[in-house]
Amino acid sequence: MSANKYSILEESEVNEQSELENMRNKEIVDEFLRLQKEPTEIELSKWNVDMIGYFNKSKEIMRGKVKEKMADNSNKEEVNDVYQEESRIGSWNIRGLSTTDKQNEVMNFIENEQLSICAILETHLKTSKIQRIGDRIFGMWEWTDNLRMCDKGCKVMLGWNQDKVSVTMVHIAKVLCKVRTVTGNIGLFCTFVYAANGGVERRILWKDLCIYKRIVEDKAWVLIWIHTNICSSPEWGETVSRYAAMDSGNNIKSIIRRLSFAPSVYLIWKERNCRLFRDEKRSVEDLFELFCDIIKLRLAGMKVKPTPALLRAQKEWNVKMVMGKNDV
Repeated sequence: MSANKYSILEESEVNEQSELENMRNKEIVDEFLRLQKEPTEIELSKWNVDMIGYFNKSKEIMRGKVKEKMADNSNKEEVNDVYQEESRIGSWNIRGLSTTDKQNEVMNFIENEQLSICAILETHLKTSKIQRIGDRIFGMWEWTDNLRMCDKGCKVMLGWNQDKVSVTMVHIAKVLCKVRTVTGNIGLFCTFVYAANGGVERRILWKDLCIYKRIVEDKAWVLIWIHTNICSSPEWGETVSRYAAMDSGNNIKSIIRRLSFAPSVYLIWKERNCRLFRDEKRSVEDLFELFCDIIKLRLAGMKVKPTPALLRAQKEWNVKMVMGKNDV
């Protein structure tokens, strides 16, 4: 079943199907490890030798680790409504990375934004320079690139701080990867892609994303893309500028505003492609209802503090959030 599922990715690559099948098997075992669940005899009968060996070895490693106790913050004054996560993802369409000035800009970007994962798009780097420049920018981080899939220089370089996150590459062409924090609290799939402007290239991109969706299934998936004409409209540019100028704190209003922006862009982009390439159209009401469902789903998965602002937000959005300890 797994082989049939992944065989459509790239038939020209001999080992692609086997690699994706192994990745899928690893996903199954990782889920048992994450839940600290022992497989039943029936489940074990469906595992191969590599899966069983990986499970046993991982259990031994997990037993040897001592979890750090959470600091008691009961005496601290509450400031924010939502618990802040420890890892951040960033992306920059640099449009050429060969100069020292641009390399320094990216390094400053990683440091100033306190990123754990950074994708650099449209680097234009060739084989002779990419290793040296990648090592300079990412330093002690692990990193990879999709140069071998590109005709005119590397399109995407991806680096990550292995002390905070683990990144497993699933497919290198559009950089589909699995990301998990070292604490195991957060796990998701992530795709970094540079969206081409041509109609044919966009159809290929959409086909690839549909394939990735079959791999990801119902798991969390972050899609980060850059479109060269995304701010060509004055109204759109004003909207982006207005959002950027607003408060970016960790209170619930700011969180909801930031959560709302990405789904808005994604739904508009997806609706446009459906109308162009599939002759399908949805009403504004249907899109808005889908947008609200996305926000509600994300809010429902958040761990929050029971402040008056949170209670009002729950009522307004008609959603139940995960309440943590109120430190006030």
